This record gives sequence, C-alpha cells and structure tokens, in this order.
Amino acid sequence: MKKIFITLSRGFLARNILQTDIFSDLLARGDELVIATPGVDDPDFIKTFSRPGVKIIGFHVPRWTWLDRRLAGFHHNLLWSGTVRFTAKYGIYKSGKFQSFRYVLQLLLFKPLSYIPQLRLIVRWLDSILRPAPEEALEQLRAEKPDLVFLTNPMEDADSFYIKAAKQLGMTTVGLVKSWDNMSKTSFRILTDYVLVWGEYMKEEAMKYQLYPKDRIFEVGVPQFDIYKTRKGLRPKDEFLESMDLDVGRKTIIFGSEGKVTPYDPEIVAGIADMIERNELVEPCQVLVRPHFGYKNDADKFDPVAARRHLAMDRSNTPRPVFYDQWDYSREHFLRLAEILQAGDVMVTTASTLAIDAVMFGMPVIAIAFDGEHHFSHEESVARWYETEYYSHVLKTGAVVIVRNFAELRAALNAILEKPDERKTQRAELVRRFAGRFDGKAGERIAAYLSELAETGKITKEL
Repeated sequence: MKKIFITLSRGFLARNILQTDIFSDLLARGDELVIATPGVDDPDFIKTFSRPGVKIIGFHVPRWTWLDRRLAGFHHNLLWSGTVRFTAKYGIYKSGKFQSFRYVLQLLLFKPLSYIPQLRLIVRWLDSILRPAPEEALEQLRAEKPDLVFLTNPMEDADSFYIKAAKQLGMTTVGLVKSWDNMSKTSFRILTDYVLVWGEYMKEEAMKYQLYPKDRIFEVGVPQFDIYKTRKGLRPKDEFLESMDLDVGRKTIIFGSEGKVTPYDPEIVAGIADMIERNELVEPCQVLVRPHFGYKNDADKFDPVAARRHLAMDRSNTPRPVFYDQWDYSREHFLRLAEILQAGDVMVTTASTLAIDAVMFGMPVIAIAFDGEHHFSHEESVARWYETEYYSHVLKTGAVVIVRNFAELRAALNAILEKPDERKTQRAELVRRFAGRFDGKAGERIAAYLSELAETGKITKEL
C-alpha cells in the first residue's frame, strides 16, 4: 500500500477529484490518501469524504508578501501570451478605460523578454531561493512521508509552496492542471516532476509557456466530464425538465452566466424571453438559466427576469464558506450540471468553459459578444474577453457562433433550431483538441498514473 498526499485548496477541486473516479479508484487500489484541504474545518466535508484509508488534514496557505507580489508579476509578464496581453490592456475584472500607459510599458519591457524562455527558468530559480518552502508544509510532509505528492492546482501560489517542500524532501510530484485556460495565464512558480493535462491544446501550452519536457506531460481527458459520457446517476431528460417546471415539448436554451464579468446577462435573458413570447423563434422554446456559482450571489442578478414565462432558474447551490471559491462539492450539485446540459438543445454563454461542457453533449453553442441594451466600446464590452489566448483558439475551431447584437442572436438561434447538426464536425474537433479523449475513463487513467508514480516514481507508458 502506497501513500499519496493530495492538495485540495478549493471546493471546485474537491468536487472534481472526490466526486469522480479518481477518488474511488485510488481507494479501490488500496492506496492510502492524505488530503490537505481547508475542508478539514467543514464537518460536512469530513462526513462526506471520510473513508478507511483517508486522512484529512489542514491546508497551509503562506502569508502573501511584497516579495511574492514582485515574483508573481515577473512570472506572469514573462509569458506575454494573448491572455497576459489581455490583462495588461484591461486588467482582469474591471471593464473600462484602456490602460494605455501600463500596457505600453509592459509591451516594451516584457514582450521582448518573453522570447528568452531561459529567463522564466532563472526567475523560478530565484523564487525557490528567495521564497523557500515554509516550515509548516515541510512538517506536514515529513510527518506523513508520502510516496507521491499530487498537486491539483499547481498554478496556485499555495500549491507551489507544497511543490517546493516536496522537492526539498526528495518526494515525487505530479500536477493536474484544473482547467484548459490555466497554462497561458502565468508562468508557474515551480514545476512538478510530471503534469497531467486534458488534451492536445493544454499539452502544447505546457511545453510552450511552462517549459515542461514533452516526456513529462500526459494527456488524460477531463475527469469531471466522465459523467457526460456515462450518464451514470442522471435522471432522464423529461423527468429533469418536469422537476424544473419546464415543458418537455419545447426546445431548451441553456443560458450560462459568467458571474461578475458579465453584469448584463439578465438583459440577454430578457431579450431571449421576448423572442419566445413574440414567437420570433422557429420552434417553441424555453430558457434555463445557470448562474455562475463560483461568484457569490450571482443568481440574484437574474431576479428581475426570474418570473418570465417559459423560464426557469437553477438555484440548487449550497455555498461552502470554508473554501475560497465557496464551491458546492456535493454529489447533488455535481450531477445537477450534467442534468442541465443533458436537457439542453442550445447553449448561450459569454467566453465560458461551458462551451466545452455543452459540446460534450453535442449541443450547439452561441457566444455572446455584446452587453444587452448597452452600447460600450470594445474595451468596456464583454467582447474583449474573446481576445484571450485560450478563447481565441476556441473561436478558431469554428465550433461556436459569435453574436454581437440581439438581431444576430435571434438569427443564430433560428439557424441552430432549423439545422442543429451544422458545425457538428467543428464541435467534434473542439472536444478532441481541448478535452482530449472522451471515453468516460479520465478518472480511471489519472488514478492509474498516480498509483504508478507512487509505486515506482515514474510513468513508464501512455495509458
């Protein structure tokens, strides 16, 4: 029996690891698991995931210092990807004035330096010298003596200190990057020995931006998407629609919010509801709104439209304050998103990962690039989000339809309702390139890799 130390800093990660086959398969293999997580302070988390062979301990988050901010800035800007360029121009969440001075300064200084990848290695070396592993993380690993340290969010600063501690103690490390858009956001402060990625796109960026050696990167698929293939535990589509007081005879438009970065989502939903009520769509339709539960109270912004005819709101969320993202890690919440996607006929969203979730169900996707009834400059508009490195590559597949006003949205909805199989080939390419193998066995593959690494300290072959 081997011991695997797992970091779970967020509720989103707890859901993706512990509600998938990764957790159950590792236990079935007889591996002992030590989970470092803020969930140690949540009685419901302990009750839900306690098992024989599972130990849950605290997750250490080092104090964020002036030096950390400076180092993180260098790691970030030395990448100069489309996403880094985006944040230099607009910031992350604030829409508004183009940050011309900051952008030009960073452009002149960091873009030339980004062509020297060795600088990223030098900054990583300096980081390890100036901000070594904290004693708390070292003490935890010394006490547990794991055979493998599994980092579920290696781009996060807190996880990076666990990587430093493991390397200092000579322990094997492996990372599972939590989302397809992470590789181009910043240069990781330290690399794990091995990294597991969803598919081809992430593998390319792991080499290009993070400088991982090709033989240390393994494509595994997306563990939280396995249920999209197996449909295990999901209610039939009609049963789910009836539970939401929706009409099984109508086409269902799923509207996926992007939280605080899309404040005018309710106006888009109201516009779709108007189209339905005025019979402007070629099929009778209804709308199911999925708020972004990673942002506090995102559902509340839809209150002005919640009572509209042929519209339902998904409010099935139990925030978990013990986690930074407050994500609901419950089995019910995990199944709920899959049931919503299974019930949909078309997805409408703004620069969201939900586009990938939707196409896994064969659902056409419409990408919103306007701000409801408001008319902003590009710099202030949600349209700017399509400049990011990761979403520009989504658009290149041709799998999604981008719309810039209500007339285009209505035309796109009608085109999809009339010919839902249009862009089917492009959607299949989106799945292949971004999500990797879609066979329902990603969690199983990850568990197998982790067990092999714990046993031998290396991965001998692709699974």
